[in-house]
Amino acid sequence: MNTTFVWSTTEKGEKAILYNSYLYRLKCENQNGSLISICTFKWCSRIITLKNDAIIKTNGENYNHDLKLPEKVRTMLCGLKYRRLTDVDEPVTKLYEDEVKRFRSENSTAGPVPVFDEPYKVIAFGSEQALNLLSINPHWNDDGTFRTSPALFSQSYYLHIWDEFSMKTIVYSCCQDKSEECYHELLKLLLTYATTKKILY
Repeated sequence: MNTTFVWSTTEKGEKAILYNSYLYRLKCENQNGSLISICTFKWCSRIITLKNDAIIKTNGENYNHDLKLPEKVRTMLCGLKYRRLTDVDEPVTKLYEDEVKRFRSENSTAGPVPVFDEPYKVIAFGSEQALNLLSINPHWNDDGTFRTSPALFSQSYYLHIWDEFSMKTIVYSCCQDKSEECYHELLKLLLTYATTKKILY
């Protein structure tokens, strides 16, 4: 049985150990001074017993889930979370790239660092009253312009309706690009919001 481990902490800052690249949190302390630690993965049944800073017992070494990220990678991601709170004007992708570059320079590789796919950037503005009008109107118009798009976006995009007098802008939005997937993301977000507010389309 491998008895090598290192002390660590969970994402909540609780005392934990890293054993065979899996993270265990402290569950309880027995009357004889031994410590019972359980795997931090909710559905994992692996348990470790420690005494005098040494592993004295485990209930097996087969796991039904992937490895926990290495300690250095988890430290890097914690630093990324902190920078996200302090460098609020920087895009998350820029912060991520900076942290990966630093990790690569310190460890000669960035192989263990997870890669995150950036979702389509979409932001939309529309009141509940406006969305109600949109839901009951059979005629929608859309319009987009690139000249007035704000920073971080490439297009300003609008949804309009017609009534008996004129065309009215209902939704103001900013889109990452003019791809079909980006428009789908916008409509999906509007439908999700309308559903939560019980606005029927």
